[in-house]
Amino acid sequence: MQKRMMTIFLLVVLVLSGLLSLYSMGNLQGNARVINYTGVVRGATQRLVKEELEGRRDDALISKLDGIIEELRTGEGENRLVRLKDDEYQEMVALMQERWEEMKQEIRKVRAGADSQRLYNLSEDFFELADESVGTAEQYAERYVRMAQICFAALTLICTAAAILLAVYMRKQEQRRREVEMMENANLEKSRKLSRMTQDLQAPMNEISELLYVSDMDTYELLFINDAGKRSFHLDDIEGKICYRVLQGRDSPCPFCTNRFLKSGENYTWEITNPITGRHYLLKDRLIEWEGRRARLELAFDTTDAEQEKEKLKYALSSEQMVMECVRTLYCKKDMKEAVGDVLREIGTFLKAERTYMFNLREGFLHNDYEWCAENAGSRHEALKDISAAQLEEWRRVLNQKGCIVMKDAEEFMTIFQGSEAIARERNIRNVAISTLEIDDVLMGCLGVDNLPEDRLMNIGSILQTICYFILLAYRRAEDEQQLAHLS
Repeated sequence: MQKRMMTIFLLVVLVLSGLLSLYSMGNLQGNARVINYTGVVRGATQRLVKEELEGRRDDALISKLDGIIEELRTGEGENRLVRLKDDEYQEMVALMQERWEEMKQEIRKVRAGADSQRLYNLSEDFFELADESVGTAEQYAERYVRMAQICFAALTLICTAAAILLAVYMRKQEQRRREVEMMENANLEKSRKLSRMTQDLQAPMNEISELLYVSDMDTYELLFINDAGKRSFHLDDIEGKICYRVLQGRDSPCPFCTNRFLKSGENYTWEITNPITGRHYLLKDRLIEWEGRRARLELAFDTTDAEQEKEKLKYALSSEQMVMECVRTLYCKKDMKEAVGDVLREIGTFLKAERTYMFNLREGFLHNDYEWCAENAGSRHEALKDISAAQLEEWRRVLNQKGCIVMKDAEEFMTIFQGSEAIARERNIRNVAISTLEIDDVLMGCLGVDNLPEDRLMNIGSILQTICYFILLAYRRAEDEQQLAHLS
């Protein structure tokens, strides 16, 4: 680029110098012709006067002199003369033309026989005037030459100064170019170093079992995700992938995105359950720079098992409190019907079930003596009289054998209790848990719960069995109190 600029500059200088030289030489040549033809006029008039004084007529020379003098004044003619742009010279040329007209009149008079002395005197005066005109033209030419010399010197100085400035500029540009090149090389080396560091960082990132990813905070583009994350979200390539689409299955940025909370040098900790993996994560986010881009690094710890254990413990504690409340109700209230009704309500409310009930076996039938129903759940407060003796005996055998049965769907219920299709349909059973009421290994009835959330099925068997035990104790206590009252 610099060489090209120098070449263009030198070419421009050369063209300007050449044009100025041609113009100056043309003007000098024209000035020389004017000086020469002014001298021609000076000598030719003297020759003409001598010929006239000797009696020889030369009209051709007179015509030639007319043309030269007119061309010296106007710059137009066959001799290719220029009109000097000098006022003094032009005044002399005008005076020469007047004197020349006087001489031509006097020549005509001499030819007619007049005295030739006046013609001679006029020729002498014209010679002196022509000689002065030649000197004036020479002075003008000398001034023009000096002016041309000054212009060439100025042009030379200007070109020299421009060349020096251009050389200085090019030198600075070269220095700047070298500096830029050094900076580019340094940046390239820095980029390579960062790339190596990134690769070195990615290696241990891929080895950890926790999910880790990096995303652009402005474009949400995934910049990196470790092998654990790729396995969790079934990814092979992340090029062009957007974090909220890949990791959350959303079409727009997450409303809970933590970008606005991140600060340099600080971690932001939060929790979420991912809708794609169905796992619960403890997340730690940090603002970082990744390959020159402002990015969010997120490390996810899968706490699903711990959360489940926590929920199990919480559920176990809550269930113990519920059982204790039921026991308190059974022992505090004297009316067993009211007490059992409150217990069923406590169980149904805690388990979020649609229906809780207690069947008692009397006279060969299961009587639905107690029942609690949630809102919008229909009551089925009747005895199961449509069951045959064989079916009832089979049900008794199943209940005696299992003690407590948890059935997660209607198909399992109908499989265990043969011939219960109508019951499952009428009671709209989706899941059910049943625990037996036994006295001395004799089936007295059962405690059941219908249609509760799946997470409430956990450990429900032990809950129902415990409550059945205390219900039986409450019945025995009531019977003992009745016997004591009778004996008293």
